[in-house]
Amino acid sequence: MLSLKIEYEVPEDRTLHVQLPREIKPGKHEFVLVVDEGETLEISPSEQLKELIGSISWPEEPLDYQRRLREEWP
Repeated sequence: MLSLKIEYEVPEDRTLHVQLPREIKPGKHEFVLVVDEGETLEISPSEQLKELIGSISWPEEPLDYQRRLREEWP
């Protein structure tokens, strides 16, 4: 296991780009990212919910699913 420690200025889009050292062989690896809590933003529950919009994939059209469920009611 190789441990790396870097300091990084987090941009507004909250992305992280890391160039791995040559010692890391190409292929599948598991990474663990630990972030010190430092200063955090207070995000309201409604803002947290907005962040989830469009992130859930559903195997069928939601309205069709709802209608199918209602057909099962007595």
